[in-house]
Amino acid sequence: MEKKTGTVDRISQKDKTFGIYIDDEWYNGFGKAPTKKGDKVEIEWKKSGDFRNITKVTVTEASIAEPGRPNYTEIGGNKNRILECVITVYKGVIEGKIKEEDVMTKAAALHEICEEIYNASYGLAEAIQGEK
Repeated sequence: MEKKTGTVDRISQKDKTFGIYIDDEWYNGFGKAPTKKGDKVEIEWKKSGDFRNITKVTVTEASIAEPGRPNYTEIGGNKNRILECVITVYKGVIEGKIKEEDVMTKAAALHEICEEIYNASYGLAEAIQGEK
């Protein structure tokens, strides 16, 4: 098993596989890429033919997405990524790359969806507790 540390230059995401490009080399893995461009990572990998197959990826320092272009697919429930996304959107509004009205409209719609999910899960939790 070998290790590579560096900054992610590019990401390639396909249906079932991903690629991480660091220092002019591609490293390949299965599933969803656990990192984004600009992140500093440590990759554990092993050689298989011409491929460098990733066995583990550790993000050692997360980058913040380009202002005005948050990467919502990377949020995944990670509070730091959510905070980064909020900061990115805020910067986009300040720099005039994102209209404040658009953010408010989408935030209101998201709030409604979250409220529905919360209410549904609360009812489910009560039903489960009632079965005990």
